[in-house]
Amino acid sequence: MKALVTGGSGFLGSFVVRELLDAGCNDVVILMRGHDAAACRARLRSLWHNRPELLAALDARISVVCGDITAERLGLNPGEYAELVGKVTHIVHTAAEIGVNETAQRFGEVNVGGTLHVLEFAHAAASAGALEHLVHISTAYVAGTREGLVREDELVDAGFNSLYEQSKFGAEQLVRDVSSRIPVSIVRPAQIVGDTATGFAATFNTLYYPLKLYLTGKLPVLPVSAQQKLNMVPVDFVARMAVRALLSPQAVGKTFHAVIPASHQPTVGELLAFVRDWSIQVLKYDPGT
Repeated sequence: MKALVTGGSGFLGSFVVRELLDAGCNDVVILMRGHDAAACRARLRSLWHNRPELLAALDARISVVCGDITAERLGLNPGEYAELVGKVTHIVHTAAEIGVNETAQRFGEVNVGGTLHVLEFAHAAASAGALEHLVHISTAYVAGTREGLVREDELVDAGFNSLYEQSKFGAEQLVRDVSSRIPVSIVRPAQIVGDTATGFAATFNTLYYPLKLYLTGKLPVLPVSAQQKLNMVPVDFVARMAVRALLSPQAVGKTFHAVIPASHQPTVGELLAFVRDWSIQVLKYDPGT
């Protein structure tokens, strides 16, 4: 088994790499941007300074190729590309642009164009007889402005709340279009938050940003109902689901919502109460004053 992970240096991607190692994969290849492979490895060592299990596997069970999903042939030279096409058996495509201030062009280049290049690579690997399965990380928010029940086997354009949602919809559409030629599965996570065991989070966007404003006194009142449910999911849960789908032939052709039941989703009021208690106990500071 030779697994290629795009976005393996990112928050979710690093947890996917860990899950692959835990599942017994001894050959994980991370595709990442950089001047060269040595620079990429140095960057990984810096990013993983508090991830000893990943550092220990780097250059042993984890290798790095310097490339870019926005470029033709993933930015690899012909020899590298051909070698990977003939050997990669599994792919997890986690790389994506998530910045809230990015342009439509940037979202299109990374989320749509990047996915197209990954699918072209996957098709070549499948044609070479190597590829067994690709898992594409989409988002639950491809649902856009839809309300009510959203089925996993549906992809309906009902309008979007952001350029990010629209670009991920376009990416998932590409994946579905090639599902008859490539063994693919799709995972749609909700808002990804920290690890269930440690709370570790490498990026502090989504709901972390308004919490930061609340803790610093810049957002004393949240303009939502205290009973509003928070559709969030731990990063390790998403990574585990992605890898289990990757290793399951029965998952080919299927889409999975990586969400928690509504009955277990916290409300805005419950989260703020928890954060306030934590702030008082740990920081000795009451954000409500």
